[in-house]
Amino acid sequence: MMKTSLNRHSAISVENRNMRNLFQGMKIIAIIPLLFSCVFAQNLSITLDKDTILIGDHINLDITIKNTNNDKVLFPVFADSISTFDVINSYPIDTLSDGYNKRYSITQFNAGNYQFGQIPTVVVHSNGVMDTLYSNNVNLVVNTIEVDTTQAIKSIKTVKSLPFPWKEFLKKWGIPLLLLLIALGVLIYYIAKRKKLFVKEEKPKTMLDFYEEALQKLDEIDQKKMWQNDQIKEYYFGISEVMRTYLEGRFGINAMESTTDEIKDELFLETGLKNKVTDILAQADLAKFAKFKPLNDENMSVMKKAKDFVRHTKPKEIKKEDV
Repeated sequence: MMKTSLNRHSAISVENRNMRNLFQGMKIIAIIPLLFSCVFAQNLSITLDKDTILIGDHINLDITIKNTNNDKVLFPVFADSISTFDVINSYPIDTLSDGYNKRYSITQFNAGNYQFGQIPTVVVHSNGVMDTLYSNNVNLVVNTIEVDTTQAIKSIKTVKSLPFPWKEFLKKWGIPLLLLLIALGVLIYYIAKRKKLFVKEEKPKTMLDFYEEALQKLDEIDQKKMWQNDQIKEYYFGISEVMRTYLEGRFGINAMESTTDEIKDELFLETGLKNKVTDILAQADLAKFAKFKPLNDENMSVMKKAKDFVRHTKPKEIKKEDV
């Protein structure tokens, strides 16, 4: 009985010892990530290439992280400033043999003692866990320019305008400019000559040209069969335009801008021809501006009258021996 009790006590002691070992192992596992975080924190540092500057001077701030084991590092992004310092430039990340380095060029326009520190940097481990590391502290002194107070304050000088250095300019650019001007002159001459060769001078139209053109255009209108397709206004408008253009070219009157009555007063023709052309223009005016529906016979008649008038007023051909 006593032996059985001892065995039970021994078994309980072994079980308790195993439980303690298990808890200790779990504690060690829980501490491991903290140990890694400490390792990363120890390997994140910031440095300045100077510890003293004058106001307005540029200084480089480097953030360096080592022993990253190929983990991804997210450096801080500063848009315009780091604390009270203006960011002049943010350089690309440099890959080191055992980590990364990020450089910023900064400046300060106020004198004083400054401290950089606790700048956060994020490390993304291969298992997806993210750690935020904070940097060490560094000090920087920004001094002003010493002013000699024993000297009198002088007024600001006005801007002095210097004469243009023609001698140096011509010495450097004179020959190239001369060659450029010569080349430009040759090019302009070539273009002007080529344009003159290819542009044909238009000869002024003669009265005979206006005559032939009028008959040709009247034939074209006739062949389009406008009035047969209910294009009455277009038909009469076309005839009117042809006749007015012909009157201007043939008789030298401003027919395009004149009314039918004014044309009648300006034409010096026999009564029959004058009445014929004014009847054509008057009928065209009615078709264009009034609700006038001419008969088919009238449509054919107006074209015949127009062609007859042009043929009866054909200018005489001028022979060369008559010139």
